[in-house]
Amino acid sequence: MKRTLFISMLLCLFAIVANAQDLGIQGYYRHYGSTSGDIWYELKVGSDDPREYTEIGVIRGTTVEVQITEPATGVCTFSIDSGLAGCYILSSYTRRILIAVPDITPSGKDYSTLHITCGDKYLEVRMYII
Repeated sequence: MKRTLFISMLLCLFAIVANAQDLGIQGYYRHYGSTSGDIWYELKVGSDDPREYTEIGVIRGTTVEVQITEPATGVCTFSIDSGLAGCYILSSYTRRILIAVPDITPSGKDYSTLHITCGDKYLEVRMYII
């Protein structure tokens, strides 16, 4: 009986710790107007990644859709620094944004920075044109 109680308490402790883990902002993105088709890519590698910064490659001459999945509720706000890459917002919703990627020749150093804020969570996404 003591062993069963101990195991039950241990499992409850693991459940509490797992629920308390802060995952930051998580989501997916995809390209419209490319030959890659309708493929969703993780915004950050690994579903348990709490980083506040990431980099992605965006295909020139396409539209990129970003959808936020974590946190699961609430409104997210988006802003963009066009930088040398010249990406700009087409439209944004509560948890989704559409970004235009210009059809330019990338130099490998040109990027735009997308800023995502959901409540008290923040994610900076550098979008390099590939």
